[in-house]
Amino acid sequence: GLFVILVLGESLAAVVSGLSHIGWSTSSLIATILGVLLATLLWWLYFDNAEGSVVRRRSVERRTWRPTGWIYTHLPLAAALAIVGVALDQAILSVGEEPMLTAQRWLLVGGVALALVCMAVIQIASIGQSPQPVNRAIAINRLAGVPFLVLIGLLVQADPLWVLVGATGVLAAVL
Repeated sequence: GLFVILVLGESLAAVVSGLSHIGWSTSSLIATILGVLLATLLWWLYFDNAEGSVVRRRSVERRTWRPTGWIYTHLPLAAALAIVGVALDQAILSVGEEPMLTAQRWLLVGGVALALVCMAVIQIASIGQSPQPVNRAIAINRLAGVPFLVLIGLLVQADPLWVLVGATGVLAAVL
């Protein structure tokens, strides 16, 4: 969890870095606010754990995937959050350029989608012996946002602000 906080903090630093390289305008200010909001929503989704506990291996359950899956899913999650940080920096730098480059657009929506998938796997791994319906619903809800992010990525003529609005809107809906 601490490493995830550090990587999310780097996303906020990337937003500030992107703003420092461009002039202050209404569109750059809106893009910065959306970038901060997107990083905050990712933070909130990660720490919105229904059980609130770390998965631990019990001595009676020697052959369960849950603790191992919980631990090792944090590596691609950290990578996804780092990708989102770079993508936010690039999105803010590309404000005013129309349309947003395809690679930049896919970097942003792909990073957010990967983060949602990883958070869903972590949530599923957190389900205990008696699965609570709310935990399963949270995991499914996170996975449900991925197709909408893919649709945003498929937009050929997308302004950077609209890509940020779409990705932030998907995260807000998932939350």
